[in-house]
Amino acid sequence: MRTVTIRLAGGMDVVVPEPSWCEGVHQQGQALENLFHEGPETGLIVATLRGPVEILAAALAQYPFRTDVLRRSPVATVLLDGAWYELGSAEVRELAAGLVAHAEVLRGMAEELDGFSGGGR
Repeated sequence: MRTVTIRLAGGMDVVVPEPSWCEGVHQQGQALENLFHEGPETGLIVATLRGPVEILAAALAQYPFRTDVLRRSPVATVLLDGAWYELGSAEVRELAAGLVAHAEVLRGMAEELDGFSGGGR
């Protein structure tokens, strides 16, 4: 595992292990408990009449030195309704299943729209 050196708020340097998925961008000069690792962000680009829009941005993240020891494990961070939420593996699977079900609803809407206009744009 590779390591990274972070300068903490008091000026002290600390060397911490860095997960392979971390992009290696870390804010310097913060408290150790605020240090976090973040993986590459991914989202769904939706074409609209006003141009492309990204929805459901998501990335892996970890705060390995949080004061709450139970929340130190990696999580998925997902942008929902303008705020970032931390989800565990079960919650990510539930989100994915909900998206699959919602995709079927959207396909049904597309078919209904085809009936109104004789086809898509």
